[in-house]
Amino acid sequence: MIPKNKYRNIPCIVNGIRFQSRKEGRRYQILLLLLQAGEIFKLQLQVPFKLEVNGFKICTYKADFVYYDKKGNKVVEDTKGVLTPEFKLKQKLMKAILEVEILLT
Repeated sequence: MIPKNKYRNIPCIVNGIRFQSRKEGRRYQILLLLLQAGEIFKLQLQVPFKLEVNGFKICTYKADFVYYDKKGNKVVEDTKGVLTPEFKLKQKLMKAILEVEILLT
């Protein structure tokens, strides 16, 4: 039996990469197709962002995916089934500190 976490995500492996959920793995497959089609560029997985205020580290947010669209815009994306209070706080910190909107899929 495949282990589940408290949010009932079932981990999966796609192209030898382990993902926390099948939803995240499916999104990765879609992003790979977009990458091959030239719709997105420089796809990265599990990119950390240090969130600091006045030189003090508050926390680190790890984005599921970071890539660039055809217009050269940097896209920070997260695949969520459940929006936890911790994620909501990190989402607000990303906006307030780094001026980065997280795309939810």
